[in-house]
Amino acid sequence: VIKISDTGTGIDAAILDKIFEPFFTTKPAQMGTGLGLSMVYGIMQNHGGWVNVASSEGEGSTFELYFPRTVAAMKASTEGQPLRKVSSQPVILVIDDEPFLVDLTCRFLERSGFRAKGFTDPIEALDFFERHVEDVYLTILDMKMPQLDGRSCFQRMLEIDPQAQVAVLSGYIQDDAARTIMQEGALRYFQKPLRYSELIDWVKDRFKSTASNAE
Repeated sequence: VIKISDTGTGIDAAILDKIFEPFFTTKPAQMGTGLGLSMVYGIMQNHGGWVNVASSEGEGSTFELYFPRTVAAMKASTEGQPLRKVSSQPVILVIDDEPFLVDLTCRFLERSGFRAKGFTDPIEALDFFERHVEDVYLTILDMKMPQLDGRSCFQRMLEIDPQAQVAVLSGYIQDDAARTIMQEGALRYFQKPLRYSELIDWVKDRFKSTASNAE
């Protein structure tokens, strides 16, 4: 853990739980984007770590950055299970209850040369996954859905295929369920709003690693 403390004015308790949210800022217009702390939070998540903050008005603030203890532990959190063999017609599943985001994610994947299949209903997605498990290479799964939350969906996927490869999406900065699902074997955590270039680069790297592993 790395701990950074200051003796500044501190942070109002009413906004303390919002400071990691994208675009949240107390600075005047055009003086800040509100992305600095959200990027720090996202980076720590992507490396299998965590960040906490404690602050009192007039007494300063303390930020604690928790890093994986060993390189092996970090790989377990960010890479998940071993790379699986790619089907001759691999499919990437996209599961999110927002139709626009499903459509947009599928479009980006398809324009990059991947086959994508999108679902807004996780129950229908699980049915497809069970029937086409040999062809599903990767699943991109939203954490917050009304019919079935992301963690429950992930657990059912593991029952069907213990080697299921899943990346999770969340619009909540401090999402305990997302943290738990990473510990249970998810490959990667992406913070919403999603940077599609980052997603595509990661998917391409996964495919390259799989191809190299097969050789």
